[in-house]
This record gives sequence, C-alpha cells and structure tokens, in this order.
Amino acid sequence: MKTSLMNALPILASAYGQQFGVKVQMGGSGAWTNGETINIPMISNPDLRDLALGYLVHESAHVRLSDFRIAETTHGAFKHLINILEDVRIERWFYENDYPGTRQTLQVVWDHIGTKATPDEVAQADNLASLFLNYLLFRLRQEQYGLESTRPNFEALTQAIEAELPPGFFIRLDVLLAKHFDSMASTSDARQLAQAILEALKQAEEEANQEKDQQQQQDQANGADQDSAGDSQSGSGADQGDSGNSPGDLGDDQGHSGAGSDSSTQPQSEDSSGRGDGAGGGEKSLSIQILSETDLPSDMMDTVRQTLSDKAEEEFKSDPTGVSQAAQLNSCVGSEVRQDHGSHLLGEDTLKDGILGSSKLRAQVVGLLQAQTRARRSHREYGSRMDAKRLARAMAGERRIWKHNTQRQMVDTSVHILLDTSSSMGQSQSIANSATVSMALAISAVTKADVAVSIFPGIGAGVSPVIRRKAPVRSNVGRFAVRPHGGTPMAEGMFYAARELSTVTSKRKVMIVITDGAPNDGASVQYINRLVESEIDVYAIGIRSDAVRRYFKNFEVISCVDQLRTALFNLAKEFLKVA
Repeated sequence: MKTSLMNALPILASAYGQQFGVKVQMGGSGAWTNGETINIPMISNPDLRDLALGYLVHESAHVRLSDFRIAETTHGAFKHLINILEDVRIERWFYENDYPGTRQTLQVVWDHIGTKATPDEVAQADNLASLFLNYLLFRLRQEQYGLESTRPNFEALTQAIEAELPPGFFIRLDVLLAKHFDSMASTSDARQLAQAILEALKQAEEEANQEKDQQQQQDQANGADQDSAGDSQSGSGADQGDSGNSPGDLGDDQGHSGAGSDSSTQPQSEDSSGRGDGAGGGEKSLSIQILSETDLPSDMMDTVRQTLSDKAEEEFKSDPTGVSQAAQLNSCVGSEVRQDHGSHLLGEDTLKDGILGSSKLRAQVVGLLQAQTRARRSHREYGSRMDAKRLARAMAGERRIWKHNTQRQMVDTSVHILLDTSSSMGQSQSIANSATVSMALAISAVTKADVAVSIFPGIGAGVSPVIRRKAPVRSNVGRFAVRPHGGTPMAEGMFYAARELSTVTSKRKVMIVITDGAPNDGASVQYINRLVESEIDVYAIGIRSDAVRRYFKNFEVISCVDQLRTALFNLAKEFLKVA
C-alpha cells in the first residue's frame, strides 16, 4: 500500500533519479537540465505530479542516451527535426528495455502537450517549416502512443501538410520510417534519418517539378497544334484578319494569351506557395524554405517546463513562510561506509565503550518493553477460568467473575538514526559513534523493531549509509567508527532517511537526528519536516547546541556528548511504546 509520503513528488523524483542513475535535485521555480543534473521545482499539486515525473523520465533518457555534441553542432529546423526523432527513440528505449513502467508516465506528458491547442490552431502554422515539423512530431507520437485525445490534432495537421507538399514525399517518408525508424540506436542515427527525410522532400519536389514541366510542354505542344490547325482553316481569309474582327484572329489572341498565362501565373503560384526549384524566378525550394526558417515551434518540453514553472511560482506566492521557494533537495547519496574505508574510519578500538555500553542500554530497552507488554488482568462475564475471590459478589448479581489476561503488543517500528560527522564534532566524534552503535545494537535486539544508520556528510556526497535496514549490526560495528569532516548537510541526510523510511511497511516510523550545530540549509530542513510530519516521528538531539530548537518540535539538548546514550534511551521510551 502506497502512503502519501511515498507518493510525494520529492520522494518519487529522488527515487527515479536513483533508479535511472542520474542526478536529480528539487527546488526553485524552474524545470531544467544541464545535461548532467535535472532540476524539478517544488510542486505539491498532485495533479501535476505525473507531468513532473514524465519530464524527469524524458530528460533522464536524454542524459543516459543522447549525444549532446550533435545538438551543439546543428541548428534551426534541422536541429528540431533531429530532436523530434531522438525524443521518441530515447523514450522507447527506456520503456521497452529497463523501465517498462515509464510508458504510462510519458503518455501523460504527450497528452498534455498534444492537446494544448485545438485542431484548427495546430493546422494554422505560421510558416511551412512549423507545419512540417509539427506534422512529423504528431505523426511519430501518434504512432508511439495512439492516444485518442491527440488524434484530432494529428488528422488536422495531416490534411494541412498534404495540401502543401507533393504526394511523392509522403510515399518516401513511409518507406524511410518503416525501414529505419525502429532500428535507430544512437543520436547519430537520428541525424542520418533526419537528413534522409529532407532529401526525400527534395527528391519529391524535383519529381513534381519535372511532371509540371512535362505537362507544360505537352500543353504548349497541344496549343501549337491548335494554332496550326486554325491557320490552315482561315486560308484565303487572311484579308479578313486585317480588319481585326475575324474569329480567327480572336482565337489566335486567345491562344497566345493562354500560353502566356501558363508561364506567368505558375511562378506567382510558386512564389506564393513557396514552391519551386530556384530556377527561373529564383524561388526557394521547399527544403530550403524549411531549413532557412527562423520562426520555429518551441521544443516539445518547453510547454512542460512552462507549466511546472508557472505552478511553482503560484504555490510560492501562497506560501507565507517562503520555505518551499528556498528549499533545495539533492538526491545524491554517497558511498556506503565499509570497514575497509581506512581513510574515513577511526578504528574499531574506538568503539569499545559503545559496544560494552550497548549491553546496558539493551537491558534497559528490553526491561522497558517487558514492563509495557506485561499481561494485564481483567474480568469478564464469560471465560474458562473463574476468580474464586469474586464468588461472593456473584451472589449479589456481579457477573464479571471470569479471569481474562490481555497481552499488550508492541507496534512494528522502523528507526533511522542520522549522525552528524561534521568537522566541528572533533574529539567528540568517537563518543558519538559509540552511543550510536549502542542504540543500533539495542534496537536490533527488539523483535518488532529494525534500524538503519547514516552519516552526514557522507563519502562523496551529503549523506552515506552506514547500516542498511535488515543488515546485521554486530558484524558491522567497525563501520560506526567514522571520522569527522566537512560541513553539516543535515537536509541531505534527512531527505535520504525520509526516502528510506517511506519504503518500509512498519506502522511506526522514527527518524533521530544527532548533531552538534545548525544545518547548512535550514530552509530545506524545515521543508522536510513539513513533508514527513504526517508519517514519520522526527526527534533531534543537540550536542552542546540549541540550534535544534529552531528546526524540530521534538528535541533534547545535552551539555556534553557523554550524555548522549541517556538522551537516546529517553527518546526510545517515547517511540518504543506498545499499542
């Protein structure tokens, strides 16, 4: 069962990024990519969630599969045509290979784009290049998804473009797409197919012009034959022709006028329609018109970017705290801490106190749970064991004389501990490490509880896992001996913990943040707290720092790191409660 946290856009976007192997960040008011990182604006509207995810899938496919060098060396309509082919190629690869579930998400994007205008609007393009490119876009997308919602626009574009281009082009286009489209395996293949489509248009236009020329020559020959026949019929009536009133002269004038019309009106038609081969009147060919046009339709994803940006701006204006606009969440996760990471570890001997202390903490936790789950005795009106002490009351009408024991059960609980390993921890780090391993060992000993531990900053990113959920703690205690370094990327750590906890099925979810200072990005910490508040109980322990007061509802401040184990047990009493 999916929870609201699992369905939250930041959680889904970061999970997508991790699955696709791309860098994803959330924040700001714009959707964009620089070829390496993809940015999704903070949007809470669930109606736009799938659109934002579809944008993420599309751009992830570009990052994974496209050769951006080709885009950098092309321009104008040719670049647009390559991109139309490339977009479909990369999307199909994604859902036909590793990520079949993305097809439905991508359909949402095309439905949004393909229905943005009415059939009349899409058919009234500003120029031939726009009409040509939009036709190819809708044709390929209609073949890709077959959505009924976009079919009227495709049919309107088909009718409009068939009135502008020679029929031979569409025959050639059908052959090219049938032969090469499905076999495209790279951006270079998309470029070659785009060149072939333009060459097909040029050939179809030349063929149409040759047919016109042949028809004109045939018409002229037929006209000459008619003139010759007219002259022989007039014979000796030439004197009558001098008066200028003879039918024969009128017919001759009409014959010359008709031929002159063919040679003069056709170029005008070519000039007005943009057709021609560049000879005679210097008219541009269809392919040259398309390639030289600068007023072109926007990229397909520009519509999506604009929709997401507009909605983000709208939500920001309605947020008096300004937290959404200031927050920046990064999905990057560093390397998992391993016991062979010598340069990042202090040595397992520094954890002796923590390992020894864990037995005491574990005993306290077990005792706490035993006290809470101890059987509670009550009496009922029915049962199998009678309470002899209540027999006397039965004579007075008391019917609840049967013993009944109730065994209280602990709720399934998942805990994620986040340990600050910033440079300011200094010599306190080893004690904090020991307290953390003590807590992890104690929780892992509880039947209905499990634990994961992460550090911030991590190894190569803002956060790194130390122990993943269900992994054994005792055989991996050496991982807890981490060295302090860097700043305090608390938001990155909390975001990762929120993502991890969103995937567990436990009824109770707990996040514990242990830190000795303020976060690098306070707005993002506040945003995450607001994001998870309905599903995750967040606790913070401030070590010699009361900065946690500004960011957390549930917190405890300790004056020295030696008090950390006691503080952790006090928190355990809060979240390890029976139902």
